Amino acid sequence: MTVRDLLAVPRLGLRLLAADDAIDAVIRWAHPTELVDPRPYLQGGELVLTVGTSLAEDPAQCGPFVDRLLDAGACAVGYGVGDVTEAVPEDLLAACRERGLPLLEVPAAVPFQAITELLADRRAEARTAVERQVHQLSVQLLDAMAADRSLEELLAIVTSELGGRLAYRDGELGWEPTGDTDVPPSSSMLRHVGSVLAVRRHEEDLALAHRRAEAGRLLRLVAEGKADPESLRDALTAAGVDADGRMVLAAWPERAAALIADGLGGALFADLPGAGGGTGTCVSLSGDGNVVLQVAVDSALPCGVAAPCLLGDVASALPAAVAALDLSRRRGAPATNRDLVSFDGLLEQQPLDRLRPFVETLLIPLAEHDRDHGTALVATLRAFLAGAGSIARTAQDLHLHPNSLRHRLKRIGELTGADPRTFADRVALAVGLWAWERRGRR
Repeated sequence: MTVRDLLAVPRLGLRLLAADDAIDAVIRWAHPTELVDPRPYLQGGELVLTVGTSLAEDPAQCGPFVDRLLDAGACAVGYGVGDVTEAVPEDLLAACRERGLPLLEVPAAVPFQAITELLADRRAEARTAVERQVHQLSVQLLDAMAADRSLEELLAIVTSELGGRLAYRDGELGWEPTGDTDVPPSSSMLRHVGSVLAVRRHEEDLALAHRRAEAGRLLRLVAEGKADPESLRDALTAAGVDADGRMVLAAWPERAAALIADGLGGALFADLPGAGGGTGTCVSLSGDGNVVLQVAVDSALPCGVAAPCLLGDVASALPAAVAALDLSRRRGAPATNRDLVSFDGLLEQQPLDRLRPFVETLLIPLAEHDRDHGTALVATLRAFLAGAGSIARTAQDLHLHPNSLRHRLKRIGELTGADPRTFADRVALAVGLWAWERRGRR
């Protein structure tokens, strides 16, 4: 109930004497008092009722009295005439007008209890109305859930009833006005409706998990050659993926779908338990590989992307995506099918134990010789490999005479048993150098 509403009750006969521009404030409760400083007993939003016992004794207290009421958040003051004074004190009237606090004159025949009882009745009526609205809205929502309406559709129903703008996040329903006439719903209303929506969100989460598990089952069967790729068509179409165009299959860590679904837009997600070496894998099928890579970067998640393929080639794309995911985990960046066929990509997929012999047999002897004799055999090998095995180019890069370079290469062969001038041995030395230079990164 607002101050304006209270003034409109004929049987009370209240008269507004000050601050007619502030009478739309809501009255939380009425508080009778004769204290000049009732702030310890006020919580804000009160209509403070007084007959002026303390103010009549010291009119100079009227200004500080009004200041204290405003400080406590009171919405108005009601002065009962006929008990202590026959009229509202001029000092109180002046203070209320100056400070903008509504001042109501309460006739002598109207007890303060009549005002408090009226406010109590209105509060009870409001509570009953809210409960009725909550009940009716709950019935609407339950009927809509029975008709398998989505969470977005349920939110539209709530918005049509409550107005404003609603947002449902993490089990809580938030509301904000969109216009001056929107009335905030009660916190109990939001909590109750939020609990109903939470049920629907849980149902949708379960249904989504079931669809992903089913898509994963179909995808695994397709990959194993036990199902036709066409069995994925309906699921792809429902997810917004063009089943007749080229699509991008990407592998992600288990349960990544919740983090990337919004960024990918139209995409089919499938959960593949045990894929990729025992840990679960989330697979996405979507239309744009660049978007996939950007989402991977933005979400800081490992991601392996296979080459774009048609529906009939999905089975062959899956192993490449899983292998690229493993490579992505090792290098800390998204990996694609192109990375799998590079020299670095091939070596990054190898376990450390498999590369250790190359380091111990081919690089450590060179590094120890450099340390003990002040030579630069490791640097010479690096330059020779970078120069594609060209004596002339490498000698120029190192500012050496070709014969000096040949002598160093011969010494490398003597220490390692691998001649860098032959292709096969040069590849082995390249593997050893690659593993040597990255030994501290993995």
